[in-house]
Amino acid sequence: MIRVILELFRIMAIFLILGAVLGGLVGLIYASIGINVDYTSGGWLVGFAIIILLFVLYRNKLQFIGWYNGEGDENGDTITGGLLNWVQDGTYVLMMSSRVSKEAMLEIARSMK
Repeated sequence: MIRVILELFRIMAIFLILGAVLGGLVGLIYASIGINVDYTSGGWLVGFAIIILLFVLYRNKLQFIGWYNGEGDENGDTITGGLLNWVQDGTYVLMMSSRVSKEAMLEIARSMK
């Protein structure tokens, strides 16, 4: 339980600190070219883009180096899903999945022949 709480604080710290640093950096870049985005819709757009960037960064990399050791693949090495296509009896068959493993997709494809 304590690891879950520590992980939640870690996530909040990552978003607050990195979000503030990236927001300040973008503000400096805009200020250097003479554009003021404070209190405008452009500032909100930049903030939203930073949140999306941090979310993607967290889900792809930062999620696997925290305190919480949950179920599943710890290093993100398991390949699940993908795209499988082939031609069967003159028909082009396309199989896409994000939940079924690659081996299961190949087994399904072999059973269709």
